[in-house]
Amino acid sequence: MAVIKVAIAGLSSKAATSWASRAHLPYLLSPRGRAHYEIVALLNSSEDAARAAIAHYDLPATTRAYGDPAVLAADIAAGTLDVNLVTIATRVDVHYPTLLPSLQAVAKKATAAAPFGVLVEWPLADNLAHIRELADLAASNPQGIRTAVGLQGRLSPVYLAVREVVASGRLGTVLSSEVRAFGGSQRADAVPVKLGYFLDRSIGGNVYTIGFGHLIDSTQYVLGELQDVQPQFQLQYPKVKLVEQKEGGGETVVDTIRSDVPDLITVVSRLTPAASPPSVPLRDGGATLQARFRRGAPFPGETAYTWSIYGDKAELRLAAAGGPGIQAYGGGTPDGPDAITLTLHDHVTGDVTTVPWHWADWQKYLDSVPSRNIGALYEAYAEGREADYVTFADALARHEQLEAWLQAFKE
Repeated sequence: MAVIKVAIAGLSSKAATSWASRAHLPYLLSPRGRAHYEIVALLNSSEDAARAAIAHYDLPATTRAYGDPAVLAADIAAGTLDVNLVTIATRVDVHYPTLLPSLQAVAKKATAAAPFGVLVEWPLADNLAHIRELADLAASNPQGIRTAVGLQGRLSPVYLAVREVVASGRLGTVLSSEVRAFGGSQRADAVPVKLGYFLDRSIGGNVYTIGFGHLIDSTQYVLGELQDVQPQFQLQYPKVKLVEQKEGGGETVVDTIRSDVPDLITVVSRLTPAASPPSVPLRDGGATLQARFRRGAPFPGETAYTWSIYGDKAELRLAAAGGPGIQAYGGGTPDGPDAITLTLHDHVTGDVTTVPWHWADWQKYLDSVPSRNIGALYEAYAEGREADYVTFADALARHEQLEAWLQAFKE
C-alpha cells in the first residue's frame, strides 16, 4: 500500500486547545503512523506560522508551509504539491473556508485511481448551510473523493466492547437505556478565556455540538438511531464568567458574557427494531432511551458519566470518572485515575462481573491518549474500512438531527 501524503491545517505551536498536536501528530509520527502516512505540508494562519510549526515539531525540511487555503488548493490542482489527504484540525468556524478551496479544486479532477481524501474534525462546519455545501461537493465525485469525520468514538475500544456485549445476547432483549453525563467545562458559571467561543452558538463548537454530539453519536452507533425524540433544553447560566488562572494559584475574572448555548440537554426517545441494527435485540414496541447532559461538574463523589443498558437477562453499566469525553480522553488505562469500567449484573444469578476492554498494543505506545482513537480513525481510513468511521454524508445526517432537536430550545 502506498504511503498517504498528508497536508494538515491547524497544527500550530500556539493554538488555544492544541488538539492537532495532541490528537493527530503523535499517531502520524509514530512507527505505526509512518507506515501509512507522511506529512508533506502544513496550512496555518500564515506561512510564518506554518514554518514555525514545522520547526517546533521537527518535521522534515521538505515539508511545505502554507498560509492561504487558496494557495494550497492551487498547488493541489496544478499537481505541484503531491498530497492525497487534507486533514482539517482548526477551530470549527474555520473548517469551511479552509477546506472549501481544496474540495472545489479536486471535485472534478479526482478519480477512483487517484482519489483525494479529506479528514475533518467534528463538527464538520459551523452551520448546516456550510455542512451541506461541503457534503454536496464531496458527493459530486463519490469515486474520486474520500471523506472522514472525527466522530472517533465509534472506534473507541470502550464503545466497541459495549457493542459486543449487546450483540452477544448476554443482556437479552434490550428494554431501556439511560445516559447521564456532566462535562464541557469544569464549572458551570465560568470557562477559560480561550474557550469563551464555546458560549457563542454561531461559532459551531460548543457543549451541545461537541460534548453532547460526540456522546449521542456513540450511543446511537451502539443501539441505533433514536426515534420519536422529545428534546428539552435549558440555559441555566445565561451569564458566564471568562477567567484566567493566576501564577501561583487563583483566578482573575476577565469578563462576563452572555451565552446562547443550552447547558442542560435532555432527550427522551425510543429505540425501534426498524431503526436499530439487527444485533440489538428489541421487542416490537421498542425500548426507551433517556439521555441527560449538564455542562459543569457533577455532585462531589458522583461519577461524571454513566450509561446503563437494561435487558431482560442482565444490565450493563458503563462508568467513566473523567466524564463523557471517551472519544478524546479514553481513560488512559482501564484502572487509571480516569478509569472507565464496564460491569454486568446478571438478573438470574445476581452476579456482578467486569467486562474487559483493552487498547491495542500500538495504541498503548501512544502516550497522548487523545491520539489513540484518532489513530484508529486514520488506521481505518488507510485500510479502506469506510463502514467503521463517519463520512461527510453520515456527519450531515447527524448534524441535521442535532439541529432539528435544537429547534425546541427557547432562550
